Amino acid sequence: MNSFPATSRMQKISVLLFLAWVCFLFYAGIALFTSGFLLTRLELTNHSSCQEPPGPGSLPWGSQGKPGACWMASRFSRLVLVLIDALRFDFAHPQRSHGPGEPPVSLPFLGKLDSLQRILEIQPHHARLYQSKADPPTTTMQRLKALTTGSLPTFIDAGSNFASYAIVEDNLIKQLASAGASAGRRVVFMGDDTWKDLFPGAFSQAFFFPSFNVRDLHTVDNGILEHLYPTMDSGKWDMLIAHFLGVDHCGHKYGPHHPEMAKKLSQMDQVIQGLVERLENDTLLVVIGDHGMTMTGDHGGDSELEISAALFLYSPKALFPGAPPEEPEIVPQISLVPTLALLLGLPIPFGNIGEVMAELFSEVEDAQPHSSALAQASALHLNAQQVSRFLHAYSAASQDLQITELHRLQNLFSNASADYQRLLQSPQGAEAALQTVITELQQFLRGVRAMCIQSWARFSLGRMAGGAALMAAACFLCLLVSQWATSPGFCFHPFLLIPMACGLAGTIVCAGLLTTTGLRLDPVVLGAMAAVGSLLPFLWKAWAGWGSKRPLEALLPIPGPVLLFLLIRFAAFFSDSFVVAEARATPFLLGSLILLLIAQLHWEGKLLPPKLLTMPRLCFPASTGPPRHSGTYALGLGVGLLLCIRLAGLFHRCPEETPACRSSPWLSPLASMVGSRA
Repeated sequence: MNSFPATSRMQKISVLLFLAWVCFLFYAGIALFTSGFLLTRLELTNHSSCQEPPGPGSLPWGSQGKPGACWMASRFSRLVLVLIDALRFDFAHPQRSHGPGEPPVSLPFLGKLDSLQRILEIQPHHARLYQSKADPPTTTMQRLKALTTGSLPTFIDAGSNFASYAIVEDNLIKQLASAGASAGRRVVFMGDDTWKDLFPGAFSQAFFFPSFNVRDLHTVDNGILEHLYPTMDSGKWDMLIAHFLGVDHCGHKYGPHHPEMAKKLSQMDQVIQGLVERLENDTLLVVIGDHGMTMTGDHGGDSELEISAALFLYSPKALFPGAPPEEPEIVPQISLVPTLALLLGLPIPFGNIGEVMAELFSEVEDAQPHSSALAQASALHLNAQQVSRFLHAYSAASQDLQITELHRLQNLFSNASADYQRLLQSPQGAEAALQTVITELQQFLRGVRAMCIQSWARFSLGRMAGGAALMAAACFLCLLVSQWATSPGFCFHPFLLIPMACGLAGTIVCAGLLTTTGLRLDPVVLGAMAAVGSLLPFLWKAWAGWGSKRPLEALLPIPGPVLLFLLIRFAAFFSDSFVVAEARATPFLLGSLILLLIAQLHWEGKLLPPKLLTMPRLCFPASTGPPRHSGTYALGLGVGLLLCIRLAGLFHRCPEETPACRSSPWLSPLASMVGSRA
């Protein structure tokens, strides 16, 4: 008598367990995919200071006894930083685009920054042009973080600044501002208002301009020019930052091959000329691009054109001991941070992993090569001490760095530091040993950067593919079960026992191996392994116990056109153009699918009698059943859905990537609509 309620209750419990298991499969797949795509690292709030050198005996050679020396005596008291957004390297240094005897190829962005080349030819000891390599993601906010902290910002910087754009890590702006109370360091900014959110209250004077409208090429740049030269002539600044946006906006709106790009670059060339004429001997000029752009003007990824940016340094006094090389040197973008910090007499930001540009620390006035090599080794050793201190602090707070590589690098630094200390005791006649120490220190710094890139700034294609495959398998599982559950006699209970047992057993075995061997495995990977271990037995048992009794067409009664639309929708996410145009592509696919489903009802004779059917069926299964009275209801429902899709298009907001698009006026606030009429 009570067997039926008990069976029904067991079936409900089995269904709930199945739904919980499906949720786990999707969660494991999403977690695995995002762990490879959403680059993440931990932020540290430690700060460097002059009172706390990075290591024992770290005051470098040449700084002892100099008044005002922090970690290293400053070479410049002022800095002009001109950041031209999306200044790709070939904009500043055009490559040969034609062979011997061939006519030159005329591109709008070639040869427009000719003042840089002219300065390099006339004053080779005062200027350098570098090819700066940015680390992905090449978005402006992440690049600004890198250019001020010397670290590798990612999509998600986990730390204490949740729901805030403000940079809490140690950075150049904060070091200058903290020195302001005692040394009178004043930081003046003008340009992109992104800096307002990143460094709230850090500037002694600021002129912010909105950066959201990518179709506007001139408002920000003209606003900067209105204040740039008067501010510079006033002398009431120690660091002057100007962030121009016109080149980046021109790339988004027209692309780099448009004549407007030539006009923008020519304007930037005039700006650089005006700044060079106003520089004093104690001032360093830095012109840099935060990232490049693709052939279509986009950025954000890791292609060569996106990560390649220009870096130009100039000083009225001699800065380099030799002439520039034929081909500009390639330097990581974050190398600018420790270089500027030491040149300005500031502590290197605590989280910096960049390598100082040793060439800038040569003794230009001293003709002895030994003095230049010792000065370079001193700067590199100070930089290496700071990076080693950061590694100790970071590895104690997080476990995402490779342990074996970390130990190897620390041993390399210990040996190089010991060699450097020995050289300080007897520096004369040790040119060969100095070069060895410089090489060892550079190997350490570059090894640290490579290790951090591997952990923080490199997409894991394996995890992304594994997560996508796991989610696709879970979707296929739901599709199968949705078809099997409608059949009489189907029961969830026997299909759940084996997969859940296998998944649990696999998890216990993996956990046991990790405990006994001491190996560390990411919990995300462990969860994905458990998900796969439970999914495979389920599919095998379901197919052997149920699917083999029915043909595949009966298990998946989905019309061919519907599957085609699903595949098109799935493939669209792999195309940037389709993602940008998603607001138009999705309604089109939905409307087409609804029309096809209405046509299917007609071809199956559910709207009209079969004898009136004259159109081909387009792979839909034929039906000989009588027409149903619910066909009119289905037709009305389809028309209603089409109307809703059409009405949804009235509330369309244009993405930044489509400058020719115009957002719907229905999204505007009512107050603005009333004000416009007034």
